[in-house]
Amino acid sequence: MGYNKQYGSLVIGLEGDIDYAGQNTSKTLFNSLGLATGGPTQTNIQDNFRWSVRGRAGYADDRALYYVTGGLVNGGYDVKQNYWALAGATPYNPGNDTFNIERFGWTVGAGIEYAFTNTWSANVEYRHSDFGTAVVNSVLVPGLTYREHASEDSVRLGVSYHIGAPTAPVESAPPKGPTAPKVAAAPPPPPAPTFLGRLYHAYADEWGGPIPDDPNAPPSRRAYFPPAPVTQPPYPFTEYSFGGSQAIGATLPNAVDAPLMKALSPTSVGKFLEDNHIQIYGWINPGFNLSTAHSLPGSLSGANNPVAYSYQPNILQLDQIVAIIERVPDEVQKDHWDWGFRLSPLYGETYRYTTAFGFLSTQLQKWNQFAGYDIPMMYGEVCSATMWMEAASRLSRERSLHPRNHGRREYPLRPLYLPA
Repeated sequence: MGYNKQYGSLVIGLEGDIDYAGQNTSKTLFNSLGLATGGPTQTNIQDNFRWSVRGRAGYADDRALYYVTGGLVNGGYDVKQNYWALAGATPYNPGNDTFNIERFGWTVGAGIEYAFTNTWSANVEYRHSDFGTAVVNSVLVPGLTYREHASEDSVRLGVSYHIGAPTAPVESAPPKGPTAPKVAAAPPPPPAPTFLGRLYHAYADEWGGPIPDDPNAPPSRRAYFPPAPVTQPPYPFTEYSFGGSQAIGATLPNAVDAPLMKALSPTSVGKFLEDNHIQIYGWINPGFNLSTAHSLPGSLSGANNPVAYSYQPNILQLDQIVAIIERVPDEVQKDHWDWGFRLSPLYGETYRYTTAFGFLSTQLQKWNQFAGYDIPMMYGEVCSATMWMEAASRLSRERSLHPRNHGRREYPLRPLYLPA
């Protein structure tokens, strides 16, 4: 529930929400408390209710609104400390302390809202909430004190009904009878171009069939090069790759625009990226599994391990969200040097299968976080195309996943030379 006021393209407002969150998270430490009997301890946090009061400010682009939000949040959660080091504890029945905690904190986020009509809209929003730190004292272990810090990252989908929204004016009917002047029907107004509208049409064009070639585009391959083996769409490429490299003689910057690039193209950001031959694309991949396996309390590995990538059983999760930011060098021309790069930031549960020691690896190897960040591909490259030599050189740090045994291979600062 909230109130918004629009001043030109600026929208400001105040809103609040109340919700219930049923997720829980656990952290396990082995013999870290120094108890005489040894054994692991585990902190389990079970969320329950949330409410927040936030300000909101955004930029209106026709029916789309791009906004930021932030304010006060209050949340309650249950904390259970499990001890397998106490006498009488079993794997399924550890001793435990249980606490109910309610904390005030802060929340910030950003989102996109789109109005389908003057009264109905839908939005997607990311929020980060921090509930601060609570201090609790153990009942089972005298003298033991915990500092519990809770934070939350969430993606929210919403549908809103707007009260008091402006309605279209009602035009008076033209006079009837033989003397009534003829009124020409006004042509329909052209659709206002918005980012979301351009993104929708870009996907519709891509999924609707082959995209016609631009007759004014420069040659995409040298005359002696064979035709492209595959088409785009449905594939995100047209050449068979080898070692993650491009074929000299058939690689052209901005040869295919991703839907995101088409949606950005009229904006200043899109023009900058296009002028510098930089492409941004990616994917969001959720996943779920149904399993007869069950994880034991305190286990570091889920019960599906090692036979499934989704190692925690019976869960709906974000497998990965990936952005590819790259510049492909022009390897069709023969008269100058060109350069390129690629970054592939990733977040999700599958980070554990791309992690390499020494780079963002503490998320898994120290804290065993369920989801984490990684950049599986980072490289820069140059291509020389002169009468004396044609070659592409790459300086890279890459990790790849073996599809069968989750093996990890790391290539730190590996130069790759590809003779023409």
